[in-house]
Amino acid sequence: PLQAVFPRMAAQLPWGQRVGPLALTQPLHELPRGNRKNFPKFKGDGKVHPDEHIAAFVVACGVLGVEYEDVSVRLFVETLQDNAADWFYHLPAGAITDWDTMRTQFENRFKPAEDVHALLAQVSQIKKDSQEPMREFVARFNRL
Repeated sequence: PLQAVFPRMAAQLPWGQRVGPLALTQPLHELPRGNRKNFPKFKGDGKVHPDEHIAAFVVACGVLGVEYEDVSVRLFVETLQDNAADWFYHLPAGAITDWDTMRTQFENRFKPAEDVHALLAQVSQIKKDSQEPMREFVARFNRL
């Protein structure tokens, strides 16, 4: 919680006021005590693809035995540096409520435009086969 991370700042805020983009469901789980310096870092400078960063982050979470979504989100924030950290801290208050939102916002901001254009091309061309069950079509669509 904010009080644990920034005790002096939290003491100056009205109780319960949200600060920053994180609005995670309470109670928050304790962050792992293991070595977190091996987590990948992401600067948002175009040198590392966001998908690579997420994949490396998920592996690092597995090594530490991270089980809870709120812990993943808070650890992910710690991996952001420079341009990426600036982007995160300028998100509206309460914008990030869970891992899916964090990942989507991150990908929307940092995925290269060519990835987005390729995906739009695939989405615009996908069609359900006449004999294909709707459930299979939806699964195929979601894999894009």
